[in-house]
Amino acid sequence: MELKETREERLRKKRNEQEEALPTQRDDVAYVEPKVLVPFIPQPGRLPRAIVVTRMIKLYKSFQIEDLLDDEGVDFRNPKSSTAAWLPLDPYDDTEFECRNPQEWIQLGHQNTQFKPILAKVQQINISFIS
Repeated sequence: MELKETREERLRKKRNEQEEALPTQRDDVAYVEPKVLVPFIPQPGRLPRAIVVTRMIKLYKSFQIEDLLDDEGVDFRNPKSSTAAWLPLDPYDDTEFECRNPQEWIQLGHQNTQFKPILAKVQQINISFIS
């Protein structure tokens, strides 16, 4: 019995490990890939688009929005904290770099003749606690 793995077996095993490492998709929400500026046709010496997308998904899943906001001095954990530390709305109203219009975002939720919402994280503050 030969213990040495063939190249095909090693590649198959590596591919299975990569597939297992992919984040699981929920059936009740629409799946939207992260936007990456990588061509669909692989170019020599560059990573294929699928690998870049997989890495971005893993990277984004490793972030905690609360920690990122805290690093920027925005603390939503204490609703009575100064509203001066809250995020301004102006950057969210800027549509210059928006890659999709509202109708396109809604269309992303329509998959297989069924509407599924796009997964998002929301921070809601009860205003009655602030005053």
